[in-house]
Amino acid sequence: MSRVDEQLGINPEMLPSWVNQARVGAGDRPGTTVGDGQRLADLEREDRDLRRSSAILRSPAAFFAGA
Repeated sequence: MSRVDEQLGINPEMLPSWVNQARVGAGDRPGTTVGDGQRLADLEREDRDLRRSSAILRSPAAFFAGA
């Protein structure tokens, strides 16, 4: 691997990382695939946005309910 790293001109830690990602993606190793990780990050971001929107909308609703 070190020879390939030198030939490609990449950091020696990159190639093993890519191999591990490929193995996870192929189902040979346990772990989260790149696609699943991206989907999870998107869902977490959406959840945060929805919670923030909900909190913003609750404020005026509570104000008008008390009036």
